[in-house]
Amino acid sequence: MIAIVLPDITAQALVLLVGFWALVTGVVEIFMAFRSGETAGERALFGLTDLVLIALGVVLVARPDVGAVTLAQVFGFFSIVSGIAALVLAAQTRRAAALT
Repeated sequence: MIAIVLPDITAQALVLLVGFWALVTGVVEIFMAFRSGETAGERALFGLTDLVLIALGVVLVARPDVGAVTLAQVFGFFSIVSGIAALVLAAQTRRAAALT
């Protein structure tokens, strides 16, 4: 009901929620990447995707009005980077499993 009555505030609240989620998740995942026993290449890929996630969060929290308009584009960019990193990590894992 509130979303129908106040769509602007609802959109900004959604953008802020996604922004804070991205910030918290990015920071937590960076610590997890360096805590586990991963190789340097895997850590770099985790770090890259997490930095992109943190950048997404900063942009959305800093400018929620612009973020509401471009949320799909920014989240799409993150999804592409994250997907490429996941494919590279999967190939490395498969190659490592084949060597053992």
